[in-house]
Amino acid sequence: MNLQKTTTACAILAAAISSTAVTAEEAAEEHQFSANVAMTTDYVWRGFSQTDNHPAIQGGFDYAHSSGFYLGTWASNVESSPNAAYNYDGASTEVDIYAGWSGELKGVSIDVGALRYEYPGTDTKDNNTNEYHLGLGYDFGVASVGVTANYSDDYFGADDTYYWDFGAEVPVGMVTLAAHYGITDYDDDNKGDDYADWRIGASIEFKGFGFDLAYTETSGVSGGCKNTTCDGTTIFTISKGF
Repeated sequence: MNLQKTTTACAILAAAISSTAVTAEEAAEEHQFSANVAMTTDYVWRGFSQTDNHPAIQGGFDYAHSSGFYLGTWASNVESSPNAAYNYDGASTEVDIYAGWSGELKGVSIDVGALRYEYPGTDTKDNNTNEYHLGLGYDFGVASVGVTANYSDDYFGADDTYYWDFGAEVPVGMVTLAAHYGITDYDDDNKGDDYADWRIGASIEFKGFGFDLAYTETSGVSGGCKNTTCDGTTIFTISKGF
């Protein structure tokens, strides 16, 4: 909302109106609200399809404070498939709730926070999981790189589990090329062997929409990838931010 200054013969009233306008503008800069929605051909998370290789509709809301504090929620449909690594036992929706702080120190971006994965209607409460993260990044101009350490003490029924996320982005004209490599490290040997996932892709923004084409695959999955939920696959996503 834009506020118009009003000229009056009364200097006190003019000053009051001016002060009100500045306060409103500062408040708008201090508090930022945003939303996003996306449609994707497959919801793949850490190398495994969460929708049994079917499309997903996703969206979220975010709040950010000028101090760096942020809070948000995000949701997607999921499939309770017994073939998947994560069987959500009756749940058809994933709802994430997260909070944290992000900032910059001597050119290094910092992001620290917590996230709650919720699966309403699941018959297995172990699916509802807490996770904490610390991320660092640096922008070299021609490319940006980052690494994030994620930790959970109740990772879908497992004990201490770590997920290491390495990423890089390179802008090439209007297109952004991106690469990701992730490692899932289980302390609980009964949950499965450690495995890796990787992703390469390209994205572009056009007329307010985001378009992303990526290929993702896993390696080192216990017993090998014997089902389509962790096979290599190509994903196309259209998104819109508000």
